[in-house]
Amino acid sequence: MAAAGANKEHAVLKMSSAVRLAVILWLTVGLVGAGAALATVSMQQQFTARSGDDVHLPCLVSEDMRPVNMNLLTVHWSKDGNIKATFENGISTVALQRMQLRADELERGNASLVIGQVTHADAGLYVCTVTYGKKTMTTRMSLTVKAADPPSVVDTSLQVDEVIGQNGYGLVLWCLFRVTPQPVHQKELTTRWIKKNGKKDYSPTFHEHLQPETDGMWNATLVIDQLMPADAGSYHCLVTYQNKENEMCKIILKVEDPPNEASPRHLASPTGEPKQWTQRYMEVGMVVGILATACGVALIIAVCYRG
Repeated sequence: MAAAGANKEHAVLKMSSAVRLAVILWLTVGLVGAGAALATVSMQQQFTARSGDDVHLPCLVSEDMRPVNMNLLTVHWSKDGNIKATFENGISTVALQRMQLRADELERGNASLVIGQVTHADAGLYVCTVTYGKKTMTTRMSLTVKAADPPSVVDTSLQVDEVIGQNGYGLVLWCLFRVTPQPVHQKELTTRWIKKNGKKDYSPTFHEHLQPETDGMWNATLVIDQLMPADAGSYHCLVTYQNKENEMCKIILKVEDPPNEASPRHLASPTGEPKQWTQRYMEVGMVVGILATACGVALIIAVCYRG
């Protein structure tokens, strides 16, 4: 009887072990099977941007979720627990106009969030949660926003030059300057030339140009088609970059007559008449004198002949 009881007890223990093993296997299989429905959290990424930059926060749909069926896709972007962008039922919604969550990119598995012209208020912890059917993927990242580089013109010390131009001839005034940070697009720069007391009172035949040079340098030029004495004076080149204006160059222009031959419209005779007219008067006078002499000689010959 005792042996039978022992065998029965051993059978119960053996059955209990089998049950426990079955329960463990069931739990393991259940957890593995449910793994596709559980959120998978990636390592937190760190991003740093400067104020005013455009920021791209990456969030890519995993390969096993592709190709993407948009009807099964849901995307939620949150910052510090507050929803900032969503894609649900085929509709994309953002909290700020500066943010983009593009549907055409989502079709390719790209759920990244683009923030234009970030500010310090955009800094924080961002979480991207992608749900595709029963599968969920979560990506975390932190964004730090630093102060922007001061937008200013490098070497703001005023460049002063003296230029001598010739009356009646063309001339180009130029001003070289460098702007940081680089690269700088020409549409971000504005240049203007002024004369005398801050007024643009020079001739409309003047032309302003701006062109890039090497090593980040820029050249602002003022082209004068034909100099006149009234064009002499002090010219100032002003450069504006990101709403900050700096006076970069000051050029003192003097206008002189050419050393050899002056322009007929400016060179005057002692009588105040243009030289070209004086020369004509002299030529006419010479012709009249020759004719008068010829007439006198003819008269003398006639008188002698009669005598």
